[in-house]
Amino acid sequence: MALPISKETLFSLISEHLALIAGIFVLAFFANNYFYKGLHKVPGPFLGALTNWYRIYYVIVGRRQDANQNRMHEKYGDVVRYGPNLVSFSNPNALKDIYGIGTPLTKSPYYLPFQAMSKGRAFAALFTLLENKPHSDLRRTVASCFSGTSIVSLEPLVNPVIERWIEQTKRIYVKENKICNVTWWMQLFAFDVVTNLMYSTTHGMVEKHEDVDGIVSWLDWMFDYISVVCQMPILDQFINKNPIQRFLELSGLRTPTFATVAFAKKRIAERISKDPSLIPTQDGMRSDILTQMMENGKKHPQILTEKMITSQSVSIAFAGSDNTAVTITAIIYFLLKNPRAYQKLMVELDDAAANGPKNSPISTLALKKHSVSTLPWAVFSNA
Repeated sequence: MALPISKETLFSLISEHLALIAGIFVLAFFANNYFYKGLHKVPGPFLGALTNWYRIYYVIVGRRQDANQNRMHEKYGDVVRYGPNLVSFSNPNALKDIYGIGTPLTKSPYYLPFQAMSKGRAFAALFTLLENKPHSDLRRTVASCFSGTSIVSLEPLVNPVIERWIEQTKRIYVKENKICNVTWWMQLFAFDVVTNLMYSTTHGMVEKHEDVDGIVSWLDWMFDYISVVCQMPILDQFINKNPIQRFLELSGLRTPTFATVAFAKKRIAERISKDPSLIPTQDGMRSDILTQMMENGKKHPQILTEKMITSQSVSIAFAGSDNTAVTITAIIYFLLKNPRAYQKLMVELDDAAANGPKNSPISTLALKKHSVSTLPWAVFSNA
């Protein structure tokens, strides 16, 4: 016969064995992580199988994730368990199974912290859409905006930024003999290029020789932040997208999370006020990327909504400028570290300029398409 236990007795038992109870819960938590979905059979670091904090630790202490993963693959093989629910593959044969058409696998929450916020709500772009069908539908809808033909037709939007960048570089750094922070200067250049491709207007960073609205500094902070929270995306919901932050932004008491949102929304509002087809073209140039997306949005209004166009615009500015700046900066760095390669490049460019078009203020860059293939040192493919 069971004897009744008073509340006082029950609380007393719990308090006396609180450490034991807590220990059991902690043990159960880590055991569940370790044996999750049978992944304990996959080789990998033991701590990585227990918690995502393993990866966060290495990010915080400054160890590059790609280098760390390479070490793990060298130690454990082609397939490594790198988290409770994370497996890394180094064999390229796995690409078809993971990313192939019809694969049942979906993108993980890793991409959610990249989503921009507007009026207290997060919204996805092509890069941050997790579901396969919406991602596939959107990719087909915007594909024409980023085809090789389309990108080449947009080159006239790049040339003015290049010309102004050269003028400013000569005026500020050559004539005044100042030391140039190439990384910073190329970020300003790349951001103006990308925004001009996107909206036919820039933030004026090259012209003003400054980080307008602190966008570049914000991008530096954002990538540092995302590199941490992407290891455990739920953290973003407590830090950058928590209910208080959402309410403040919805109420207008906080600026948008992503510094490029306001600029994108202003440009889109300007276009909506008039028919994008009325925007003039010059020198056979097609409309900018924003106009092309808005034209595609008319054909597929359920897929490419105004909200999605805003998200795509922010995503392009967010990722495109930084990637471009890093690539060009790396090229400059390695050229300066290798004088022989630098000299070969300069000879090639000088020869092309001497035999190329004479009517362009940037004749070294105004090369005809057929001559690009003859410049092995000057041309690179950024895939």
